[in-house]
Amino acid sequence: MRILAIRGGNLASLAGSFAIDFRTEPLSSTGLFAICGPTGAGKSTLLDALCLALYEATPRLSRAGARGIALPDVKDETVTPQDVRNLLRRGAAEGHAEVEFIGNDGVAYRARWSVRRARNRPDGRLQESEMRLWRLPEEQQIGGKNVEVKAEIVRRIGLNFDQFTRAVLLAQNEFSAFLKANDNERGELLETLTGSGIYAEISRLAFERAKEETALLERHGARLADAAPLSEEERRALENEVSDVRAQLTRHEARHATLQRHLGWLREAHALDAALNEARELRESRQEECRKAQGRRAHLAEVEAVQSARPLLEQIRRLANENARCSTAIATARMRLETARAAELVAQQTRDRATTALQAAQAEHAQRLLLLNAARSLDARIDALLPEHAQSRRHADDATAAAMAARGALEQKGSERTALGAQMQQLDAWLAAHADDAALAAQWQRCDILLSQAQEAAQKAAHAATEASNAVRRQEDELAIEERHAATHAAAVQTLEQRRTERDACTQRLRVLDAARLAGERARLAQDQQQLIEAERLCRTLHDTQVRRTEALADMMRHAETLAAAQRAWQTAQAEQAGVAAALAQAERMQRRAELASSASVLQLRAGLSDGEACPVCGAAEHPYRHTDPQAKAMLAGLADEVATCREAMRRNTEARATQRALADAALLAQTQAEARIAEQDAALTDTERAWRAHALFGTDPALSAPAHACASWLTQRQGDIAQRIREIDAAEAAYAAAAVERDGAQTAVDTAAAQAEFCRVALDRARQATAEAARLLIAVRERERDAHARADASLDALDTMPLPRDWRTAWHAAPAAFHARCRDAVTAFDAHSRQRAEALSRCAALDAELQALSERSASTAAERDRAVEAHAARDAALQATRRERQSLFDGRPAAEVEAEMAATLNAARGALDAAVAAAQAAALDARACTEAHERAQERLEELAAQTREGDGRIAEWLHMHNAHHARCASGDPVPLQAAAPLDLQALTALLEHDADWIRAERVSLAALDAALAQAETVHSERERRCLAHRQAWQSDWTERTDTEVEADLEALRGEIEGVRTRLSTLQLSQSEDDRRRSESADMRAQLEQQQAIQRRWAQLAELIGSADGKKFRNYAQQTTLDVLLAYANRHLADLARRYRLERVRDTLALLVVDGDMGAEMRSVHSLSGGESFLVSLALALGLASLSSNGVRVESLFIDEGFGSLDADTLRVAMDALDGLQAMGRRVGVISHVQEMTERITTRIVVRRVSGGSSHVSVAQAY
Repeated sequence: MRILAIRGGNLASLAGSFAIDFRTEPLSSTGLFAICGPTGAGKSTLLDALCLALYEATPRLSRAGARGIALPDVKDETVTPQDVRNLLRRGAAEGHAEVEFIGNDGVAYRARWSVRRARNRPDGRLQESEMRLWRLPEEQQIGGKNVEVKAEIVRRIGLNFDQFTRAVLLAQNEFSAFLKANDNERGELLETLTGSGIYAEISRLAFERAKEETALLERHGARLADAAPLSEEERRALENEVSDVRAQLTRHEARHATLQRHLGWLREAHALDAALNEARELRESRQEECRKAQGRRAHLAEVEAVQSARPLLEQIRRLANENARCSTAIATARMRLETARAAELVAQQTRDRATTALQAAQAEHAQRLLLLNAARSLDARIDALLPEHAQSRRHADDATAAAMAARGALEQKGSERTALGAQMQQLDAWLAAHADDAALAAQWQRCDILLSQAQEAAQKAAHAATEASNAVRRQEDELAIEERHAATHAAAVQTLEQRRTERDACTQRLRVLDAARLAGERARLAQDQQQLIEAERLCRTLHDTQVRRTEALADMMRHAETLAAAQRAWQTAQAEQAGVAAALAQAERMQRRAELASSASVLQLRAGLSDGEACPVCGAAEHPYRHTDPQAKAMLAGLADEVATCREAMRRNTEARATQRALADAALLAQTQAEARIAEQDAALTDTERAWRAHALFGTDPALSAPAHACASWLTQRQGDIAQRIREIDAAEAAYAAAAVERDGAQTAVDTAAAQAEFCRVALDRARQATAEAARLLIAVRERERDAHARADASLDALDTMPLPRDWRTAWHAAPAAFHARCRDAVTAFDAHSRQRAEALSRCAALDAELQALSERSASTAAERDRAVEAHAARDAALQATRRERQSLFDGRPAAEVEAEMAATLNAARGALDAAVAAAQAAALDARACTEAHERAQERLEELAAQTREGDGRIAEWLHMHNAHHARCASGDPVPLQAAAPLDLQALTALLEHDADWIRAERVSLAALDAALAQAETVHSERERRCLAHRQAWQSDWTERTDTEVEADLEALRGEIEGVRTRLSTLQLSQSEDDRRRSESADMRAQLEQQQAIQRRWAQLAELIGSADGKKFRNYAQQTTLDVLLAYANRHLADLARRYRLERVRDTLALLVVDGDMGAEMRSVHSLSGGESFLVSLALALGLASLSSNGVRVESLFIDEGFGSLDADTLRVAMDALDGLQAMGRRVGVISHVQEMTERITTRIVVRRVSGGSSHVSVAQAY
């Protein structure tokens, strides 16, 4: 790939069109040129144009990392920092970049990138860029859209943009990109440069093929794993375990039913006991509450008896409260009256004092007003003098400062002139002593270059001799390594043949066994065994169903008998219920009549009768039972006993009916459940018999016509026979598997030996390549040695024409660097002294003129200073006299402040008088109001006292009447409950604290206690009957255990049953699955073995070279290419930086640096300094330019900046390397600000700034 021309227009600072044609002079005849110009002129823009035309991208913009940032364009339009259209020059309507180049196919092409603004106006919106590609010279257009054109350009150049910026264009700050790239990026570039893409393709194909074969093997293995049958021993063990588990399940289910019945009885017994205890506790609690409520009943009667006194007591309380409030108001009014009278006296005294103070303040104000007017007159006079005084002070200060400045400047210039004269004398003496160095200083630039070139040539010659010796030793070492690898390869090939012979013998032994026949017989036996298992399951299920139906029928008969007995007992109790209820009703009616005759109200009426007086009820005049009635009391007691007896009979009848009803319901429910179980077992029995008759084995043998349990035993024996035959087949298949394992081991050994042989072959090829490379390196090193000696002689011949000492060759050969340094120091010192003398002479003339002017100025400023000081002293004396006079009035205070103080004093006196007058009036009014309030409170207190005396009389009368009536009632009661004390006012107040709501709530609460007691007694009786009936249902086979123990046993048994059922289902499923696998696994083994051999071969190949992206084998193959590249790069690096040498990390594409000055220490490339990184990267770039193959040949190289980090010696070495690259036919362009470098390169592309921020491009030839 070679660049022929670069053209463009309106790109950044390059206004208008420009063209650089490498086919015209002077560029066509030179391979090394420089791109020169000031900073920002547009040198890098030329390389941007190159990248734009080829890739529509530039290194600078591709590194713009800002995201989400918009740069302003025209009007409201914006562009992103990465947009290459940013390179269009501002104010231009269109721009373009064009490159002509020779592609990788040897054909010339022209690539063009262009962009324009809308309507070709500078303020138009940016349009999409366009790319075009033509084949030259016929100018046939290639591609249409930008994407197609870029793809065609990449295909013809052979490099994408990233590879182009590493091999052709080294942009600013991108020199170390290839040096510090990762293995994958470095492998891609080497692959492109060498055209060895076949290795990546082979790697991808090997990876994909191994992946496909592995997937196919996994599918075969998965199918075989699904179809792998059990061995005979495992199958017999499985069948025995099925029988054991089934028997265990039957035992567990029977035990489970027994435990469930026991647990149900225990739980119901606990529930009934708990309910009975709860009812007993509730009954006792209700009885205790009723006993405790007797006192509440008596208290309620007392509260109801005193309710008529509530209005009288409320009136007394109201009068007492109002009397207390009135007394408090009188005391408060008396205190306020005394306070108001005292305040009135104080206010009158304060008013008199304020009047006297106002008169004194008015007199003082008149006197101070005269002095205030005089002070104001003096203030006006001072204000008039101040401006003149300040002006005279500033004038005096300015004149004094000017005089001092002029004097100081005069003295400083005099000292400077004296020192400069002494310096000129010293410089003249030194120049006279070194007059011989003048000729050498005049031609030093040329002489310095020649000395440097001679020194470099001598160093290269010595280094080339050392390299030649090293190259000879390396060639010998590589030959020895090649011989060792050849012997290793021959031994590996022999081992491979031996392993193949062993594998063939194992394969022959494997063919003797017939795996297909064994698999077929196993499948047939598995099918028979599955039928036997199914038949045995049906027989056992049939037998179990028959047993369960018999048990359910027995349960149904037992429950039917229990139901009939309970119904008979209930009917008997129901017939007795009517007579018991009638007797109870009759007894209760008679009891209520007797209680009415003996009630408290009747006894009270009888007590109020008198002998001879008519009864108000019946009209009788005789009252035999006025005091006592023994016959009525006896009759009432007999009726109460009869009612209790009837109630007990009614309770027993109710309990009997409830108990028999519960027993009948339970028996009916159990009978219904038993009938349902019988129907269920009948249906199951029918289905099982139908399934057994439909089975393939039914009727095939006379033993299968026996009962179900006998059929099951015969089927179990038959299964054992089949299992024995399956075990024999397992032994034969085990022998076949052992032979297959032996064959697989032999195949693995063959594969390992093949991989080892291939590895040895690759190592031998590498050794041969290294030997050839060592031979080529030896030839190149000897050629460089001859060139270095020739250059050294030419440089020494050129130095003979310079004004050097006569014996300069002797001194130079002894120490070239020291001789060069002495000459440089002498010329530098002579030039420095000459420049200092010229500068000193010019400075002396200037100082003499300045001294004369400064002397005149100093005299005039001193006179002006004296006049200004005298004028200021006169004005200052007048001002100070006026200020002293003003200070004597009011201590110099401002007139406005004094006047404000006087006015404030007078106003304060007037305000104090007004406030005192108002306070005296307010105090008089307050005293009159307090007197009136005290008089009203005294009158109200007298009225309340009279009302209180009247209320006390009424409440005392009520208490007297109440106590008298209570005493009469108590004396007439034949059986008094307790002796009651007379009621006083305190007791009455306590009783009336209970309001109507409390009375109503108390009545309801006592009634609720009575109802709750009756209900509790009924519940207790019913629960006692139910507990007794439940205890009679105890079964004799149950042991005395707690429900927790039974429940724990039942829960443990449930877990065991579930586990046994799960285990039985799993085992039966395993039997069915084993039968199926036995019939399917025969053919799969052969397919699996064949696929294992295929997959093993491809897996080993993929492990060696395969990868999904192809980089494994590509990077492996490109290691050889990288070794060749490093040979070229190290050849250049020996000239650029002899201290370092590049090497490849073993088995990778990573690079490291060998530091020769540190005992061949190996360092990371990232540890290099900036200058060292540039030298190493430059050596790699030069090596890439030297590297060519049938893929891409890079014939152009552009380097943008980077040389500024090099010292002078290293820079000259780098230039020699670029010269050597030029000699190989490459074209190298360099952008640098290093003057020595640009001066040494004669052919230049010059970018000059012109007006308006634009630049002009031209080609120049220096001589």
